[in-house]
Amino acid sequence: MTITEITSLHLNREWVRLAKIGGHTRKERTLRPLSAKTVRNIAGVVSSAFARAIRWGLVSTNPVTNSEPPRVKKHFGVVLSPAQQELVLETAAGPWCMRVFLEVSAATGARRGKVLALSGNRIGLQGRSVWIGENQIAYLPFLCYSAG
Repeated sequence: MTITEITSLHLNREWVRLAKIGGHTRKERTLRPLSAKTVRNIAGVVSSAFARAIRWGLVSTNPVTNSEPPRVKKHFGVVLSPAQQELVLETAAGPWCMRVFLEVSAATGARRGKVLALSGNRIGLQGRSVWIGENQIAYLPFLCYSAG
């Protein structure tokens, strides 16, 4: 099949095939389904290839625009109540800094990597504030400073 013979129907069938058995496991190489997000990413790459082919004069239309890649399911975050949050903090086990890490994460809403990358000059102990990038993110009432 040449590139000019590919239609939206062919691509729809390929999106379904990828979603059912498009991938494989690393060790055993057994077939497994691909996620809807992965299939949409593949559709984006194919669409870019067809856009380039249009510029080069190889095809006249982009069949990906009329195909229907799978929709990605929306994920909703879970918000803890203050009581649940306090329970998590009370039961925090592990290194000595785990409780502070969890409190800063909860107060700022920042991602794990951003919280771990905080340095001393980005945390205002006197004003009890945290700066991530150029933005003052949160007031941290639990942050205490003692000079000695």
